[in-house]
This record gives sequence, structure tokens and C-alpha cells, in this order.
Amino acid sequence: MCLLRKYSVAMAGALYLMVFSAAVTAQTPDAYENDDSADQANFIIPHSPLPQIHNFHDEGDADWVMFYAIANPNYAIAVEVKNLGTNCDAAIEIYDSDGVTLIEDCGMGKACERDDGLCGENETLEWTSCTRSGIYFVKIYPPLNTYSCQGFGENSDYELFVNYKFAPDGLVDVTGNILDSNGNPVVNAKVWLTKDGVNETGNGTSMPPDGKFVINMHKVGEYTLFVKKYEYQTVSKPVNLIEPPDGQDQQVDVNPIPRLQLETISCKRGDVNGDGSILLDDIKKTFSFLILPASDLEFCAANVIDNGKNNEVKIFIEDVKGVFDIFRGQSVSKK
Repeated sequence: MCLLRKYSVAMAGALYLMVFSAAVTAQTPDAYENDDSADQANFIIPHSPLPQIHNFHDEGDADWVMFYAIANPNYAIAVEVKNLGTNCDAAIEIYDSDGVTLIEDCGMGKACERDDGLCGENETLEWTSCTRSGIYFVKIYPPLNTYSCQGFGENSDYELFVNYKFAPDGLVDVTGNILDSNGNPVVNAKVWLTKDGVNETGNGTSMPPDGKFVINMHKVGEYTLFVKKYEYQTVSKPVNLIEPPDGQDQQVDVNPIPRLQLETISCKRGDVNGDGSILLDDIKKTFSFLILPASDLEFCAANVIDNGKNNEVKIFIEDVKGVFDIFRGQSVSKK
């Protein structure tokens, strides 16, 4: 393949047209193709230690991902493109849940778009004004004004992260222990905070051996803390976060009430919203349960994979993929 670029140069009243050509070596498409539009976007998990590795395998290639964002004034959402190849220049844009509307306010009144780095240089776009929890889209593409490299083909690979960057000052870490009525630790319980009873502002999990949980970095103020585990009644507790002396964590202990009788729940696997069909909305809702709590019926429908990691108390990315496979008509086995 040959790339042609044209430059006009004026000299002594004359106009000359110079055409340069350069060979472009073919690049194998990355594992996430086809992902050239919002409709084809793949899920990316915020704050995952492992990046998605993409490339611009041919001219005009763009990579789209979707992620679930939580409205929280305590942190910024950072889309980071790192470890770019020498032939890679990446621009970043964040779109609303329709996959069409560019987010107009990323913070400081600027739109959610960024193209600062040159070829081979990292690029980061921070979104500090997310006011609504939901699914959003990210578009990564080579800008048209890439002059220091070809921008696609060989050595156009890059690593993609979506991370949370926390505000450093005036925040409190909340810690505590989840115990049963006999004082025994309850582990693998979902713990989360909310200010309005709906939108989650942070979460954690009670861990062995003592049922301890930690929810990081919250502003002082009044919250409600929820604890959920299937064998127990979901409980809530008002919490007034204050700045503890000497920078200590704020301690909150909770004793969930065991269910008097475990109820048998009947659900259709994959039908997360309970409308009788398994559609894209069910996949999106399952993805949201990686962060947000699910009702018992929603959990029953979304927890389609026994991956041996969660003892049936949490939704993992394997469940999202499982619901997606059911949506495509594939058989999904569960022990």
C-alpha cells in the first residue's frame, strides 16, 4: 500500500505542488474488531489493571468502547491511551449514552475531546463533570492532521484504560466490619454508599477473615450505607461522614439480619429486566451490576456463569459475556 500526501509551496510568485509517497506495511486488525462505530463498541471495565490493546490497522480505522460511569463529584473519569507505537497518534472523544452526542462539558466548560500528543505520545482525557450514572461511549481515532507519522498500519498499536482519579483533599475513607447476630464475620457481602438512595457513590466488599470492608474517598456529609448478601436481608444504615482526628478512617459496623426463610426465586436466565425477551438492554443492565447493586430477581437472571470466583454473591464480567452469548442464541452452561 502506498500513502500519498500533497503539500503546496509558494516560491517567488510560483505555486509548486509536491507529492510524497511512503510505503505502509499492512497491520493485522486487533482482537476487538470490528469496532468502528458505537453500535459495535466493546465493553471496557473502569479501573481494570489490564488494558485493552488496539491498533489502527488501516486508514480510517476507529475504535469504540463503552463503559459504565457513576456520577460522583469526588473523582474524575480518565480515558488514557498509553504505550503508543511509533506510528500511532490517537485522539479521544466521549459520547453520551446514545453513542451520537458528544459530551459538551468535560469540565471547565470544554467539550470531551482531546488531541494534544504527537505520534508515539500518551494521550489522556479527564471528565470531571459526570452528573448522571449510565453507559457512555469512547471513540479513539487517528486525527487527520497527523504529519509526523502515517498514523495507521504497522506500529500503530496502543493500550487503552478507563480509570478513576480521586480528588486528594477533604475526603474520608469509610471502613467497618460486617457481622452476623452471633458476632461471626459475614464475608463477600456487597457494601455501598448513596446520597439519594439510588445513585451509588462508592462500594466495597466485606473480606475474609473478619468481614472488613473499605470504601475510599468520600466527602464529609450524610449518606446511607447498604449491605447486601443473598442469605441475609438487605439492610441500610444512615451514616454521617465527618473528618476523624489524626487522619483516621471512619468506622461503621453493620449487623445484617439473616433471612428467616430462603425464598425460591424463579427467573429466566439472561432476561435481566424481566420483559420476557433477551435484548441489548439486558446486556447493558448486567454490565451495570459490576458496579451497582442488583435486586434478588435481577441477580438471578444476570448471574448466568459459575466461574468459581464469587460463590454466587457478585456479578462478574463473565456473566456479562454469558448474557451476551444468550442474546446471540448460544448455549451457556452453568453448574
